[in-house]
Amino acid sequence: MPVVRLGNSQPINHATGAPITPDGQVTEVHIPDTHTLAQAISAVTHVGDVHFGVWAAHSAAEAPDWVWSDSEELAVRLAAHYGCPVGQPATDETPEG
Repeated sequence: MPVVRLGNSQPINHATGAPITPDGQVTEVHIPDTHTLAQAISAVTHVGDVHFGVWAAHSAAEAPDWVWSDSEELAVRLAAHYGCPVGQPATDETPEG
């Protein structure tokens, strides 16, 4: 199951849209193995009238600060879509992966 992490400087509650503090969280997405690359990208990026991808449902920001994935191709494509860097900044709180 591919994992995607997105640097989220403006996290929101996906049910209410209310801001969540503290800022600077990581939104982690687990993509089902059955998804194609296009479906995985859509699961994160989709913006529609009723249904939203993970990013729009969990952040008030237009784009993540950075993208990381254990699937390099998925990370590169998401970063290109959002215009952000690939790679999770190293911190003491960065999970192994």
